[in-house]
Amino acid sequence: MIPGLAVMAPRDAEEARFMLSESHLRGKPAMIRFPRGTAALSLSREKSPSTGTGWGKAETLVEGDGTWTVMAYGKTVPLALEIHDLAASMGFAKPSVVDLRFVEPADWDMIESNLERMNVSCILEDGYRKGGFGEAVAARANQIGALSKVLRYGVPDCYVFQATVEEQWKTCGLTAAKILENCLASLERPAR
Repeated sequence: MIPGLAVMAPRDAEEARFMLSESHLRGKPAMIRFPRGTAALSLSREKSPSTGTGWGKAETLVEGDGTWTVMAYGKTVPLALEIHDLAASMGFAKPSVVDLRFVEPADWDMIESNLERMNVSCILEDGYRKGGFGEAVAARANQIGALSKVLRYGVPDCYVFQATVEEQWKTCGLTAAKILENCLASLERPAR
């Protein structure tokens, strides 16, 4: 990692504009992860990124029932919102949804708050799980002694064949139904 490098992933076009502009103004190394495919113009947004959350801060998009949370960034944020909506439509405990926005600097205050309050913390990423951000969150949960079970979702350690993003995600188990099923099963088991 390059010292001082900011690593971020926008959930929508409005966030991408903010990240590009702010990165340029800061004049420091920055990496913006643009997903394959298209992004929504504005997704689950009550305020502008420039006047809202700020640099290096995560954003709670939806408050849930207080038992579990789904933390995501970039292209996985719509999937996190879909998981919330599916849980609500089926009458299950609704997760909070947090857009992490930045991998570096990570908003550890927000992440730790969720790890300490929730029974299950689900981390979504569209990259490899091994060595991914979910692994860092799980290590932090262990380090601070959080009781939250950390469930990591992303690409398994295997070759993923060429296909549409949706087909690849399905192959990797990155679907709202599959993740909801796993998270609900973890909620039923006692905390570690």
